[in-house]
Amino acid sequence: MADLDRIDFRILTILQNDNQISNADLADTVGVSAPTCLRRVRRLREEGVITGDVCIVDPAKIGSNLMIIVEVELSEEDTTSMKEFERNAVAHRLVKQCYLVTGDTDYVLFVSTRDMGEYENFASEMFFSNKLVKKFKTLMVMTRLKNDTTFDVARYNPRS
Repeated sequence: MADLDRIDFRILTILQNDNQISNADLADTVGVSAPTCLRRVRRLREEGVITGDVCIVDPAKIGSNLMIIVEVELSEEDTTSMKEFERNAVAHRLVKQCYLVTGDTDYVLFVSTRDMGEYENFASEMFFSNKLVKKFKTLMVMTRLKNDTTFDVARYNPRS
């Protein structure tokens, strides 16, 4: 873990909810000078604590109508097979999240598509014709109830 203090944790909390805040307002809110705040934010980026700055898009408003959760079990669980599957999954434009998990399932993917036809093409390419995949299970998301991209960073602050 990076060496973070309470000011860093406050900066992270604020930036997760509004990364468009001006440096002056951020500095004022956390109680440091603007140059100090700028240095801290730069350090957080350089150390990989902040990994990116994004805008969050409502998928339905751009025509991405289906969110699908896919549980994947590989035929073989050797390192070569796993790395190949991971490369393919991570590189695919429809895969929005990919997790290696414990239990009967090897991977969980979150896939976003326009419609069922696009998912059928994806499944054919990624699963049906893939010798690495033993089986997969598709879960269609009916309603998105929560999509929180923030972390309660203060909770992880050992100095709080």
